[in-house]
Amino acid sequence: MPWTPTVSDGSKVFIKISTAWQEVRGAEDFQFPQPSVADIPTGELRDGVAKFTTGKVDFGTATFTLMIDPTDTVHQHILSTGVTPGNSSKMYVEWNGGAAFTTVTGSLIAPGPSFQKDQVVKGAVGLRLNAAPVYGTTTPTP
Repeated sequence: MPWTPTVSDGSKVFIKISTAWQEVRGAEDFQFPQPSVADIPTGELRDGVAKFTTGKVDFGTATFTLMIDPTDTVHQHILSTGVTPGNSSKMYVEWNGGAAFTTVTGSLIAPGPSFQKDQVVKGAVGLRLNAAPVYGTTTPTP
């Protein structure tokens, strides 16, 4: 079977607002985290070797760079929800042309806008994941 890599150009980011998906315009990239599992030491001094048990999975924080438009309603949602403690948000990335979809849920972290001469205002948006990313080939249900 031939192998064909997916080009990221044409991919889109969406966020659930109320009961519908809204496209996040101005997203430059999207980084999914690599999950990690803690090793919890369980060895006694007398064991002579290290012993460990497996901890809980930490799914990490997904991030993307956003060119911020303070007049855009989706950006306003991200800016206001991301500073609300304990918020719950759901997002997905549509891979180039809709060939695949990756859905993530977690707590939204608002971007800290960065102002630089001769540049658009940008900020890194975070989503602290509370579950594993879900991969599929159909548009996710909001």
